[in-house]
Amino acid sequence: MSSNMDLVPPADSPERGGSWSRAVRRAGVLFGLAAVVTAGLFVVGASPSPAGCPSWGDPYTAWTPTGQIYGTEWARYPSTCDGDGIYKGKVVDELTDGSCVYIQYRESSGDSWRTQAYDCSESGSSYTYWDQNGDHQSQMRLGRKVGGSYQWEYWVWNSGY
Repeated sequence: MSSNMDLVPPADSPERGGSWSRAVRRAGVLFGLAAVVTAGLFVVGASPSPAGCPSWGDPYTAWTPTGQIYGTEWARYPSTCDGDGIYKGKVVDELTDGSCVYIQYRESSGDSWRTQAYDCSESGSSYTYWDQNGDHQSQMRLGRKVGGSYQWEYWVWNSGY
């Protein structure tokens, strides 16, 4: 038979809130905080990753300062995002204001922009872009010519083609 003393846990046991229990809880909290801080450093320190074929499914859209869409670009085929270094797209002028819409590419930030296609008619212009350095990514931007000056949108990464 057991006595009542056998039913009472030792003073240092977790059931009685002893120092062992506090030490284990502290270690768990510290471990959890370390994991959160470490994960946060990886997220904060990470550089932005390129978007893969950003215009497949949703077109890359350019807007006028007054909120009108003036141009769109999109991948023509799902196979354009297959990693073979060839991107097949289409650019469309969405306004009948006499301006034209241009799509330009460059391999990296230090390179010059090169026009791949333009459209002035709302019917669109299909084009093909071949990767120049084998990394299957480039920067692209939409713009339009109004009067004698060009207005360019922000550029986006195009990768995976």
